[in-house]
Amino acid sequence: MENYYTYNTQDFLDDLDFVRFAKNPDQEEFDYWHKWRAGNPSNAKAYDEALAYLQALMGIRRIRPDLV
Repeated sequence: MENYYTYNTQDFLDDLDFVRFAKNPDQEEFDYWHKWRAGNPSNAKAYDEALAYLQALMGIRRIRPDLV
Protein backbone atom coordinates (compact mmCIF):
# COMPACT_ATOMS: atom_id res chain seq x y z
CA MET A 1 0.00 0.00 0.00
CA GLU A 2 0.98 3.58 -0.55
CA ASN A 3 1.94 6.21 2.01
CA TYR A 4 -1.59 7.53 2.22
CA TYR A 5 -0.81 9.80 5.14
CA THR A 6 0.85 12.21 2.66
CA TYR A 7 -2.03 12.17 0.17
CA ASN A 8 -4.18 15.14 -0.72
CA THR A 9 -7.71 14.80 -2.11
CA GLN A 10 -6.54 14.48 -5.72
CA ASP A 11 -4.00 11.81 -4.78
CA PHE A 12 -6.78 9.71 -3.28
CA LEU A 13 -8.91 10.21 -6.40
CA ASP A 14 -5.99 9.07 -8.58
CA ASP A 15 -5.30 5.96 -6.50
CA LEU A 16 -6.89 2.84 -8.01
CA ASP A 17 -6.97 0.97 -4.69
CA PHE A 18 -8.86 3.83 -3.06
CA VAL A 19 -11.28 4.13 -5.99
CA ARG A 20 -11.93 0.39 -5.88
CA PHE A 21 -12.64 0.68 -2.15
CA ALA A 22 -15.05 3.56 -2.73
CA LYS A 23 -16.81 1.75 -5.56
CA ASN A 24 -17.25 -1.75 -4.20
CA PRO A 25 -15.22 -2.63 -1.11
CA ASP A 26 -14.78 -6.15 0.11
CA GLN A 27 -14.52 -6.75 3.85
CA GLU A 28 -10.72 -6.65 3.86
CA GLU A 29 -10.65 -3.28 2.05
CA PHE A 30 -13.38 -1.89 4.29
CA ASP A 31 -11.48 -2.93 7.40
CA TYR A 32 -8.21 -1.51 6.09
CA TRP A 33 -9.64 1.87 5.20
CA HIS A 34 -11.74 2.14 8.35
CA LYS A 35 -8.64 1.48 10.44
CA TRP A 36 -6.54 3.83 8.30
CA ARG A 37 -9.09 6.64 8.63
CA ALA A 38 -9.29 6.23 12.40
CA GLY A 39 -5.50 6.26 12.73
CA ASN A 40 -4.80 9.25 10.49
CA PRO A 41 -6.87 12.19 11.68
CA SER A 42 -4.40 14.69 10.21
CA ASN A 43 -5.24 13.47 6.70
CA ALA A 44 -8.92 12.76 7.32
CA LYS A 45 -10.13 15.81 5.42
CA ALA A 46 -8.49 14.72 2.14
CA TYR A 47 -9.80 11.16 2.63
CA ASP A 48 -13.32 12.35 3.43
CA GLU A 49 -13.43 14.77 0.49
CA ALA A 50 -12.23 12.14 -1.98
CA LEU A 51 -14.63 9.51 -0.67
CA ALA A 52 -17.58 11.91 -0.76
CA TYR A 53 -16.69 12.97 -4.30
CA LEU A 54 -16.47 9.38 -5.55
CA GLN A 55 -19.68 8.35 -3.80
CA ALA A 56 -21.52 11.31 -5.31
CA LEU A 57 -20.09 10.61 -8.74
CA MET A 58 -21.03 6.95 -8.59
CA GLY A 59 -24.54 7.85 -7.46
CA ILE A 60 -25.23 9.87 -10.61
CA ARG A 61 -27.34 8.10 -13.16
CA ARG A 62 -27.12 9.04 -16.80
CA ILE A 63 -30.25 10.69 -18.13
CA ARG A 64 -31.04 9.49 -21.61
CA PRO A 65 -32.53 12.28 -23.73
CA ASP A 66 -34.76 9.82 -25.58
CA LEU A 67 -36.49 8.89 -22.29
CA VAL A 68 -37.23 12.44 -21.10
